[in-house]
Amino acid sequence: MFTGLGSTAVSADVLRQTGTGVEYEGFVVHAGAATIYDARIFNLGLAVGFDQLLGPDGSQWLYQRKPWFGVLFGLDLN
Repeated sequence: MFTGLGSTAVSADVLRQTGTGVEYEGFVVHAGAATIYDARIFNLGLAVGFDQLLGPDGSQWLYQRKPWFGVLFGLDLN
């Protein structure tokens, strides 16, 4: 399980209805779950999660609480 904080560009392109016309960096909370396989010199994994934009445009954001899927790769350089 994971959770984190981040930012995203918010503009009229990612809102369901026309916003104020102001583009800004929005505060986002990320949450989800991941599984990782450790094969000694590299790692492989799968993740699933969702993002939530905080602030007044959160309810109009296209990606609000939409699930996403990811593939994780890691390499041990030691």
